[in-house]
This record gives sequence, C-alpha cells and structure tokens, in this order.
Amino acid sequence: MLASLSPLRLSALGMIILAVAFGLGSLKLGFWEHGIPGSGLLPAIASGALLLVGGLLLVQSLRQSPGDGFRIEPVAALLLLAVYVASLPYAGFVLPNLLLLFAWVRFFQHRSLLAAALVSILVTGCGLLLFNVLLDAPIQAWPNV
Repeated sequence: MLASLSPLRLSALGMIILAVAFGLGSLKLGFWEHGIPGSGLLPAIASGALLLVGGLLLVQSLRQSPGDGFRIEPVAALLLLAVYVASLPYAGFVLPNLLLLFAWVRFFQHRSLLAAALVSILVTGCGLLLFNVLLDAPIQAWPNV
C-alpha cells in the first residue's frame, strides 16, 4: 500500500485536492457580475490550471516504474507552494513572490544564485506592472506594518 503512494503521486493528489478546493471557493465568489468578470473568475482559471498540472503529474506517477526511487522534489514543491499561499495575506505580494521564485529557480531548476535572483526580481516586477499598472487591480504589494 505504501509503495503505491510515491511522493510524485502524493503531490499530484495534493494538487488535485487543492484545485478542487479553489474551484469550489471560486463558485461562491461568482464568475461574472454586472457585465464584468467577477472575483471568482481568476481563482477558477487558476484551479483549472492546477487541476491540469495535478492530473498530468498523476498520469506521470502512474507511468513511473516502482524502481525509480524516492524523489523529494514533488513533495518539497507542494510544501513550498503551501507556505507561499499561506504567507500572501500577511506578507503581501512582493516578498512571497521573490522568495518563492528564488527558491524554485535555485533549488528545483538548479540555476546559479545570480540567475535565481534575476528571475525572481524580473518576474515579480512584471507581476506588479501587470496588476498595479495595466489592470489597475488593488493588491497588497507589501506587508501591513
């Protein structure tokens, strides 16, 4: 029984459960209100993408031979994303994004410190530009002190 629960399969199932939870939450928020996109549309799109990734990981885990061995990366990625999501309401947008992207690029993609720092700064800056300037969406960029 435990042999069939590889870390990749556990991560895939965790992502699928998270996607379903996000999807149910987005239903409560509503997709369309007064002729414009509602507050539940973006979480619905994110849950769909997460469900797709979780499904692909589950298929990959089913194709994996039992002798492939234990890999901690999928479990670590899921834990990193959970910490990221939990920190957003308290730490704002910028700091969690910088840390998530830096850790992801450095430890999962095995890039240099400089590459990880540049990617995290550029992607976070593009996110701020997209939400604050182009979409004029009110996001909490920094922690409330």
